[in-house]
Amino acid sequence: MVAAAEQLAAVDSVVVMRRDGHALYRNQPTAPGRLARPAAGRVLIAEQFRPYTVEEAERFWAIQRRLHSVMPQYRDDLTAIGALACPLMPSALHPLRLVAPGPAVALPLPV
Repeated sequence: MVAAAEQLAAVDSVVVMRRDGHALYRNQPTAPGRLARPAAGRVLIAEQFRPYTVEEAERFWAIQRRLHSVMPQYRDDLTAIGALACPLMPSALHPLRLVAPGPAVALPLPV
C-alpha cells in the first residue's frame, strides 16, 4: 500500500516511523509527481519484522496493559495484537512456557 502511494502524483510526502517515533524514512518530490527515492515499502516491511528492543517491548506491554484496563470491550483485539507481537519480543520477555507432561504412569495401589 505504501509503495503504491509513493507512485501517486497526489502524494506530497511519505514518512515511515519507527516504533519509538523516530522517522526511519522520508521521501519528498524532486519534481512534480516524482518522489526522490521510492523505497517506503521495503523500509516499512523491514521495520515491521525488526525485533523489539527491551525498551520497546516494555513500552509495548505497558501500553497493552493500560489499554486492557481502559478499553475492556477490545480485549480480544488487544490479545490478538499482543500475540502478533510476541515473536518479535526479546526472549527474556516471552511468556513462560509450560513443559510438556511426562508419560502417563499407573499410580501405586494402597496395600
